[in-house]
Amino acid sequence: MSLTAAIKSGISGLAASQQALNVISNNISNANVDGYTKKQANNTTLMLGDQVAGVQVASITRNADDVFLKNMRGEISSLSRDEAISSFYSEVESIFGSTGDSVSLTATLTNLETRLQSLMTAPADNVQHSQIVSVAEDLTFQMRSSVAHIQELRLRVDKDIESSIKTINDALAEIEKMNQDISQASITGRPIGDLMDRRDQFLKQISEQMDVNTFPRPNDGLAIYTKSGQALLEVNATTLSYTATGNIKPESRYEEGHFGPIEVASTSLSTDLTEKIKSGKIAGLLQLRDAILPELTDQLENLSDQLMTQMNQAHNAGVPYPPPSTLTSTRKISAADQFYATGTLRIAILDDKGSYVDYLDVNLSTVTTPVAPATTYTYQDFVNYLNAPTTLSAVKGVAMNTYLNLSAPFNSDGTFSLKAAGNNRLAMGSPNPAAPATESVTGTGQTLHNYFGFNDFFVNTNTSLPPQSLRSAATFNPAMAMAGAAGKLTFTLADSQGKHLSHLDYNLSSFSGATLSDLITNINTSLTSASVGITVSLDSQNRLVISSNDQTQTVRVTQGTPAATLNGSPALPLLGLRDTRYSSASLDVRQTIKDQPQLLTRGRLNMPTITPPMTTPVVAIGQGDARNLAAINDMFLAKQSFDGTQKIGPRTLTLSEYASLVLDYTSRDIASAEQTFQNQSSLVTSLEATRSSISDVNIDEEMAAMLVLQNAYNTMAQVVRVTNEMFDALEQIV
Repeated sequence: MSLTAAIKSGISGLAASQQALNVISNNISNANVDGYTKKQANNTTLMLGDQVAGVQVASITRNADDVFLKNMRGEISSLSRDEAISSFYSEVESIFGSTGDSVSLTATLTNLETRLQSLMTAPADNVQHSQIVSVAEDLTFQMRSSVAHIQELRLRVDKDIESSIKTINDALAEIEKMNQDISQASITGRPIGDLMDRRDQFLKQISEQMDVNTFPRPNDGLAIYTKSGQALLEVNATTLSYTATGNIKPESRYEEGHFGPIEVASTSLSTDLTEKIKSGKIAGLLQLRDAILPELTDQLENLSDQLMTQMNQAHNAGVPYPPPSTLTSTRKISAADQFYATGTLRIAILDDKGSYVDYLDVNLSTVTTPVAPATTYTYQDFVNYLNAPTTLSAVKGVAMNTYLNLSAPFNSDGTFSLKAAGNNRLAMGSPNPAAPATESVTGTGQTLHNYFGFNDFFVNTNTSLPPQSLRSAATFNPAMAMAGAAGKLTFTLADSQGKHLSHLDYNLSSFSGATLSDLITNINTSLTSASVGITVSLDSQNRLVISSNDQTQTVRVTQGTPAATLNGSPALPLLGLRDTRYSSASLDVRQTIKDQPQLLTRGRLNMPTITPPMTTPVVAIGQGDARNLAAINDMFLAKQSFDGTQKIGPRTLTLSEYASLVLDYTSRDIASAEQTFQNQSSLVTSLEATRSSISDVNIDEEMAAMLVLQNAYNTMAQVVRVTNEMFDALEQIV
């Protein structure tokens, strides 16, 4: 080797060693930087012909397995989903309490049952009356606050989704810039390892929020797609769009349009990604918002609905002591609404000691039948009947309007009141158990006093106003055959207080179509022709929905005459129409009972046939009568039929058993979510350890490599020095 070649070789070795030392120095200084990967200088031999001419750094690469990192990002995405679910579930536990907790919903319900049982032994104890009402208020407060807290969680979840979308958009914009920088560096031969590390960090941020796929592009660029194939970044980054809602109700559901889409804002095509995101924090948040938390709401709604329905049914069958002077309905009705009933109703006029003054037994089947030329019978007609001078009492044979104040029975809030005149008191019942007073309006066959809700214990303050829409409990195939449709349904449009605006008596017998879809179309055509602002439809789950077109107006659907049937079965029970609003969000003890706990109905109305003249007092309700308290306690011990939810199928349980079941399912779900999170966390920790062994900087190894390079540098320096000395000696000889 010539002296020139030797010195060039030495100088190239010095340069290569210096570059390698710079790489190691950079590794050491960035060892604790998150996402930094170890870099390595790769040398290559310089050749001049067939002679070695030195060494140079051919490339600086990072120690990273891209395939491994891609798979690891998928697991990180799953971890973020599980973490989101687990973190919110921990708050759910504080709402429901745990098994054996003295302040749990189950414990409060049990406390109410215990106090009602205790009252049976001393039904006149007003202190116990107050305690029962107080415990019932605690129970309804727990119910309302639980539902409200769940909706607050959903609201926070929804805002977190919006925040996650912003995180993704910011990261996409950064990766677009990084792609440009990496491509330029790649073309010009500059190191790209540090740039790729930074890009990987932004890509990790996206993966934490949602599951994505990545593909290489020319010049070390990177393309990003959703798992469903929607491009997020090719050359330019797209922008995802989502706006959180400011108001979430228990009935709010994504599938019913209460939440906006997660979509690509830069395209006019429909790109809703909501149901396509299966992993990442957003997937967990969506699962919470649209499945987990609504499921908990539905379970509470089941409990609330049965508690209110069964308690009111039992409570309405009784009479408080002393009896009240006014009976006011909780049901909203209008004077012009249709009213049909069967059986015998006793309207008892009592004194303040609970003894009979007089009474009227009403044959409802006869009285509520319209008299030609009228084709319908209304509530106003019933009031007119009671107010007529020919409607005489059973004992004294006087007009009932001498006992009743019927000057303004229809209240401004839509309720209906029967008021006793003077110092008289009122009670209602069915004197003939074989033919109880039963309404024929809703098709559910409720007793009349339960239908009106004169003695309701629980009320739903949210639904104190009539509903703007009704939805069936069952789902229906649009192609279901309608050959057996007969009878009439009445669709009534009312104002916000329930005052009658317009109605349509739809005759199913005249329907000539074949399917449910045909029937819905025909009903809507008839509603439009009659200028009744109501629309009938099937929702996304094929449940029947009946809604007012004007959201300030309300709807009612009742049986006509003859009663409507579908394929031989009564129509309204088959449809199971319900108010779309949730009762659990606003369940409360009726205000009159809060104000006067003695209105708790503890006894039953005695209904003998009294032969005039009534010479000795006949007791209608005694101070020590506890027969209705016994019936209420029996109700708490009886098995009730609970609707199924997505997680808990239909069950037949007592109220306490169902409350315990809800608590048990919730506790198990919380534990399962935490275990799933811990398992995924362990997996990611293991993967991180593997990644660290591949990519992280080991200071000891770097220091050892630095010593080797320093020795090599010193050796090359010695070669250059000796070669220079030889050049100097050669010049002196020459």
